[in-house]
Parts: sequence; C-alpha cells; structure tokens
Amino acid sequence: MSSFKKKFSGAESRKRKNTQIASSSKLTKIHKFFKASSDIVELSPPAFLSEKQPSSPLSNTDVIEPAVTNNTANLSVAEIQSTEPSSSSSNISGEVVDSFIRFLLQEKYPTDRGHYLNELTENDTNLRKFILNHGTCQPDLVSFPRDLVGKRCFSKKYFKWTNQSGIEIQRTWLGYSVKLNRAYCEPCWLFADKKNKYYNSSWVEGIQDWRGLSKKNSIHEKSQVHTKSCCTYDLWKNSETIDEYISSELKSRVNYWRQVIHRIINVILTLAKCNLAFQGHQENIVSSKNPGNFLSLINLLATYDPLLESLIAKHKAGSVTYLSAKIQNEIIQLISTQIENEIFKEINTSPFYSIIIDGTQDLSKIEQVSVVFRYIVVQKDEIQRPIDVEIKESFVGFFNVKNRSAEGLKKNILDLLTSKGLDIAKCRGQGYDGARVMSGAYNGLQKKITELEPNAHYVHCAAHNLNLVIKYTPLNFVSKLLQSKNVDVISAQSMIKNAYDNLNRFRNTFEEFVTISSTIAKKWGLEPKLTSNRQSFVKKHFDELSNDTRFQDSLKKFEITIFNAALDVALMQLKVRFTYFNDIISKFVFLQSKNLIQLSDDDLYREAKSLADQYVNDFDKSLPNQVLDFRSCLREKIEKIDSVHNLAKLFICDFYTINSSFPDIATAIILFLTLPVTVATAERSFSKLKLIKNYLRSTMSQHRLKGLALISIEHERTNKMNFNEIIEVFANARRTDFST
Repeated sequence: MSSFKKKFSGAESRKRKNTQIASSSKLTKIHKFFKASSDIVELSPPAFLSEKQPSSPLSNTDVIEPAVTNNTANLSVAEIQSTEPSSSSSNISGEVVDSFIRFLLQEKYPTDRGHYLNELTENDTNLRKFILNHGTCQPDLVSFPRDLVGKRCFSKKYFKWTNQSGIEIQRTWLGYSVKLNRAYCEPCWLFADKKNKYYNSSWVEGIQDWRGLSKKNSIHEKSQVHTKSCCTYDLWKNSETIDEYISSELKSRVNYWRQVIHRIINVILTLAKCNLAFQGHQENIVSSKNPGNFLSLINLLATYDPLLESLIAKHKAGSVTYLSAKIQNEIIQLISTQIENEIFKEINTSPFYSIIIDGTQDLSKIEQVSVVFRYIVVQKDEIQRPIDVEIKESFVGFFNVKNRSAEGLKKNILDLLTSKGLDIAKCRGQGYDGARVMSGAYNGLQKKITELEPNAHYVHCAAHNLNLVIKYTPLNFVSKLLQSKNVDVISAQSMIKNAYDNLNRFRNTFEEFVTISSTIAKKWGLEPKLTSNRQSFVKKHFDELSNDTRFQDSLKKFEITIFNAALDVALMQLKVRFTYFNDIISKFVFLQSKNLIQLSDDDLYREAKSLADQYVNDFDKSLPNQVLDFRSCLREKIEKIDSVHNLAKLFICDFYTINSSFPDIATAIILFLTLPVTVATAERSFSKLKLIKNYLRSTMSQHRLKGLALISIEHERTNKMNFNEIIEVFANARRTDFST
C-alpha cells in the first residue's frame, strides 16, 4: 500500500480549514478548567500575554506554541483574562512585572517577541533590561515552519551575512519569534522613535512574508530609524540604561555646582568672620574696576582653581553663576539660621537658662539690643559618657527695638522665646546693666520678667559696678577677670573680696607707693618732687580759739587729700555695690567646697532645705539628705575643689555613675552656674556691631546685620559647620537637585 499523502483540491482544502476554525472557536476557554480559589495558583504570564495579536494575521496553523506547564506563578488565569488587553506594563505593579519575569525565565526563549504582545512603554525599564541581558531571540532550530503559500520559511542564515571582503558579520539585531513565526528587529522594537515619519511598524510587530527577506534585511539595517535605535540599544548595553547615562551626566553637573557653592560659602564665611564688606561699586566681576571683596576673592581664587575659572567663563557668557548679591544674602541667612537653630537646640536641651541683654545705638541711630543666653552644656563622648561641663553664653542676634520701654522690651523677649519654643518657666536669671528701664525695682524689665517667673533672679552686671568703682583707682584686673563667661557668683564675690583686701592693704603702704613712684619718675627723666605753694592763712578773729591750720608738707597733703580719699571711695563702693551677691550666695551656701566640708550636718541640712523650698519645682524634698550623703561619699575629693565649676566636673564627669543616686545635686550645680555675673558678652558684641555696620555700610538691612553678626561672633560654630547641610537647604529652597 502506498504511503503518500492524499492531496485535496483547493476548494476542499479551504472547506476543511474553515471547519477546523469553527470547531476551535466552540471549544471551552482554558481558564474554565481552573478554580478561582486563592489556594490554586497557575503558571501564566500577566497582562503582557494578552489575546491581542499583531495587525497582520498568521498565514498558517503551523506556529509552534509552547505547552502549558504545571509550574506555579503568582497570578491565576482568571486574573489574566480579566486584564484589559490595551493596558500597558506601565500600569502594572512591580510585583506583577517580577512575576512575569519569573514566568519568562522558565521559558526556553525568554526574549521571544511573542511573549510581549503589548507595546512597551517608557516606564518598562526592567523589562528592557531583562531583554538586553538575555540577548536577541535567535533560536537554533533544525527547521522552521513553512507558509502555506509558496512553502517558504525562515532560515538561520539570515542571522549572518558576508560582505564583499568575505567577512562574516552577525546580525544581532535580527530576532525570530518561535511563538509568532515572525522575524523582527529587536532594537526597533525596544527603542524606535515612533514619531519619526519614516517609522515602519512592520519590523516591530514582525515580518512573516519570507519573499526577498535578505533584501528587506539590507534595506532596514541601513534606515535612519534603525540606526538610531541600534545606537540607543548599544548605549543601554554599555551604560546599562539611558536613565543611568542621564543620571551620570546629572551627577556630574550636581557635583560641579556643589563644589561651586562650597567655595562660595567659604568666601562668604571668610569675609563675614573678618567683618569685611562684600559688595563694591559695581557687581560685575568682568568689567568693574571695583567689584568688591567678594567678587575680587572669587576672581583671585579662579587664578588657581580651574573650577572657578570655568564659573567666571559662564559669567561672561551670561549663564547662572550664583555670584549675585541676592545669593550672598540667601547663603548668609542660611548659615545664620543654622547657627541659631543649633544654639536654641542646646538651650532647649539644658534644664535652665538665663537672659543677658544690653542695648546701644548703631551708626544709623537705630536702637540695637544684643540678646545673649547663658546655659550649661554637658559634653559627652561617643558612648554618651559625660566628659566636660561647659558654661555657654551664646549670642543670638541684634534686634531692632522700636518700643524702648520695659513693657516693649518684655514683649520682644517673650516673642523671641515663643518663636524658638522656649518656656519662660525655665528662666532662672536675668543679667542687665543699671539703667532704670532695665533694673527698676517697680517698673523695670527685671520686675516684669520676675512677675512671670519669680525664680528668674536679676543680677546687676558686676563688671559695670566694678567699672564705676575703679573710676577712682588704677585697679582694673578684677574687671577683666569678671568678664569671663566661666565666672560664677561665688567666684565673682571672692574676686571682689580680694580686691577689697588688696586696696585696704595698699592704703596703708603710702611710703612704699612713694618709693616706687619716684623710681619710675627717675626712669622717665622726671624729678620726683611735689611742688610747694605759699600757704595762705585765714585771719584769726577775736572769739576764735585756734589759728587756721594747713598742711605744711606737700607729700602729706597728697597722701591725705588724694591718695587716701580715692582709696576710701573705692573701698566704700566695693562694699556697697556688691551686696546683692550675698542674697544669691546665701541660697547656695552648701555648694561652696569650704562650707560643704565644714558645716555641721544640721546646718548643711537646713541650708539645703532652704534651697529646696525656694525652688519647689526644681528639687525634690530629699535634697537635704542627698547633700549629706554626697558629702560623706566624696569628702576627700571635695576638699581639693576650689570652685563650683570644678565641683560640677567632679560630680557630673568624674563620678558620673553616682549621678542617679544624687540627681538633685547636679540640678543645684547647673542652676547655680546658669546665673549670670556680667553682661560682658553682650557688650563685646557692640565691638562687632561697629565693625560690621560702619560708615560705608550704614544702610545694611537688619536681617543681613543679624546674620553677619552671628557668623562673626559665633565663629567657633561656623568652623565646625557642615556645608553639605547648607547646600541641601539652598538647593531645596531653589528647587535645584544638588543631592549627592
């Protein structure tokens, strides 16, 4: 019996084909055989395996379809069927895309065009990476399906071609879909510019007409659209993605501008810390003869810095350079704000604070009030062990006060505290000078603050008081010592007492004074001799008992009328003007190392109880017992202590383990050290005020003045400043990405 296949006529073949198609359409859909339960998960691709087919129908039924396996996937077939065919991968969650990639990895040809029937969008970066990493689909099949008309088929030879020189070249762009039985261009499919007028979708959807395929390949690979697609394709392969390429370019630009801003900040800080002017006659770095200190420094640095040299070249071309006065003010404001935030963060962390205020007029006759906060900071190491107790007096700015009355000053202070989140209940001290509006006992500022917080004790500036005393005496060394921020009330009283004793002893050493003065006069070529004038006498009347008596010795006259008189005034002033120290010290008697050792248990208990009763919101009732126990534990160490500050270091730093046993001891020490002694820090700021707002800069705005003053006075903080934080804030304020 012959084994040849019977050939039907054309009409019979068409009839059989139509019958087969009709029968297939009546078959039950495959998803009907699966349960919709969440316990059963089938292997199926997500929305990318839509039923949507390419625009041209397949010409034969010999397309090789992969068999459905029993492996699991994350989505059921029912979920896939419910997905709209038109939905792109950009609308599908990342979990679905990952599930689809896991499905593709189980396929023999994961990059087969037939798996990706939906159009890829710009957001399908992960899928493009996947296709690039797994290469073009070029299956090594022995035979390919033939079409019904002409019996033609695809061939592996199309994957290569030989030029005139005999060099064999691989067509890596050409792909073949086993699922669709179509040839396609992978670069055009992934990266073709669909808006190009020469764009042809046939090489994207796939070609199935095998007639003249070699010629079609040659024409396509020389087309402009294909060439650009291949460039993009190779760019993705070499630089991973265009996004990363653009990101690399962006990072380079970001790094450039970060370095520029870093240099600008350094120049601004240098000028601000040296109290120098920024702007000149004209703000033009190229044409102006006097561009000012800021642009002159930039120009000088550009001589040695290629980056700034390129920036000046941009300035000449009219590009953005961030060298304008507006940018300078913005950066000054950012730096000063960061300093201010750091200061108030420390104040909020500290349990107590004191306010120190002093005022003066600037060159423009504007009343400037200098505000300083005194507080305690416990410095800690990397494992949070206390290593130092630091007394800080931090300047927070000059404020223009329009209402100079006590009520107006009070309102300004309360507004500042509220804006910075500070509670007036934490205020324990006020430091002002002797002006009536500040120190008035009934309507002064100190009285109005005390009404809000009774424990905010007023301390008259000791340096001011001492200056009033030493107007009559050459002693001023004590005044300089009192201006230190590390001085506490007890130390100040001790210095005043020593000054009093020294002056009193000096009063009784007139002969020694004369000897020393004579020696100095001879060194300078002067004759150490007092001039004597003729003595005149008042006529004695009849009823007077004695004659008029005058000093005959000019040296004795000098001793009585000048030397002793001046020292007596100074001694009296030292005795009277610092009596207020006694009121404060009497509350903290037990903190003096001498008293802490010598007082009896009953006296020590009484003094500690008195302090606890005065500050009921700050201390526990057990403070007296804590003081007694503290003395018994560290008696030998306390005997070697000479100040409350050193006592704080001993208790808080050296013996930090017992802090939890005597918590109120640390509170008492910190409270005492918080009390102000002088307003010297506020007064020193006026020296900076004269340098910053001078005759040539008399129209400076209040914000700029405050910012420059903060940078100049708190220069130690600026030296430790993190420029990256400033750059980030600067970039965010201008909606510019300077991130690293």
